[in-house]
Amino acid sequence: MRLYEYQGMELFRKYHIPVAPGFLITNLKELKNKNPNRSKPRGIFNLNWELIMPQQAAGYYTQLRNKKIPQEVVVKAQVLVGKRKKHGLIQRANSENVMEVCKNLFDKKTDYPIKKLWIAQMENILREYYAALTIDRITKKYIFLFSKKGGIDIEELAQKSPRDILTFSFFSLKELLMLFNEKIKLKKSEGGIKKQLRKIIQNMFTLMQQKDCTLVEINPLILNEKQRLIAADAKIIIDDNALYRRDFPQQEEYKTILEQEAAIQGLAYVELDGDIAVIGNGAGLVMASLDTISHFGGKPASFCDIGGGTGADVMEKALDISLRKRVKGLLINIFAGITHCDQIAEGIVHYKKRKNIKIPVVVRMIGTFEEKGKAILEQAGIQVMNNMEKAAENIVQVSTNDKSITRKGK
Repeated sequence: MRLYEYQGMELFRKYHIPVAPGFLITNLKELKNKNPNRSKPRGIFNLNWELIMPQQAAGYYTQLRNKKIPQEVVVKAQVLVGKRKKHGLIQRANSENVMEVCKNLFDKKTDYPIKKLWIAQMENILREYYAALTIDRITKKYIFLFSKKGGIDIEELAQKSPRDILTFSFFSLKELLMLFNEKIKLKKSEGGIKKQLRKIIQNMFTLMQQKDCTLVEINPLILNEKQRLIAADAKIIIDDNALYRRDFPQQEEYKTILEQEAAIQGLAYVELDGDIAVIGNGAGLVMASLDTISHFGGKPASFCDIGGGTGADVMEKALDISLRKRVKGLLINIFAGITHCDQIAEGIVHYKKRKNIKIPVVVRMIGTFEEKGKAILEQAGIQVMNNMEKAAENIVQVSTNDKSITRKGK
């Protein structure tokens, strides 16, 4: 389960990872009511910091009296989606226009309903870093990632400039700190920064262990004008298998509108950030399809598992959900046991004719009534293949070239 940013920030605060002062609102009235004590100066920063960040309240009011408090904030929509800034879901505001900015974000039409906003103090940024801890399930080790180029998509950075990301695996906190001291290279003048970073990473690891996290990520980890490192964002994923012993409520609202509709129809569907939709029968098969597409340089747009023993009607529902999002291609991967390939093929062909699909479609199909299913697809001009790797490679190529699929499969 992925946590919202504000939940991650609260965990960071509890584990002594520095964060910028901030507060949560669920409607505009809450923003208006953030000034309960009128004896204190008004303005966007005259807020209930004692309730929000108690340890920072004293310093905050000192700044107010000295009139040194900045008048800018950053307003962040609390949705579980990447690249929020790119999609206009993170905006700057000041004491004059913060109400308007918040209203516009609440009213913004997105796949994820915007029900909460996190409003944080704007920091003067000197530098941005990236720091994360995750788990390698194959080697059964923890992984630490660090980059001096924070604030951007780490996957894009890994593709364009992999040398800018330091990565190492470890078993224990002792090994983590030893490798950190050995591998993190900063200038002598940055000794204070390295000391702060070491403490933050140590606390991130403690958080990870105590809360059963599979990912703890800070991007960006900023260096402000006071030479302090501050977490400007929080991405935390809790192991679903450990939720029974954690006090986090199940977050149904994190699902997109399409994900919620798919769940009602009995489909396991997850929206992703790419442009190639993927449908299959079985979660493991779909996950393997996603990985194979990524291996060949493609980016999956969605995950859709139709389950076993399903027929043409369920296939059409899956297509309807998966293709509402604008995509450049579609890969369907069917390994039929109790599922019948001919019924799946009939659903694909019927939907293609009904909706006049123009994007490339590649089907990998083997199993029960395989030959009948392939014949139905080939007669409709849909490419069908036996090999998953070749099918994934093909859909990546044709989606990039934006060509329609009319050739017969291999």
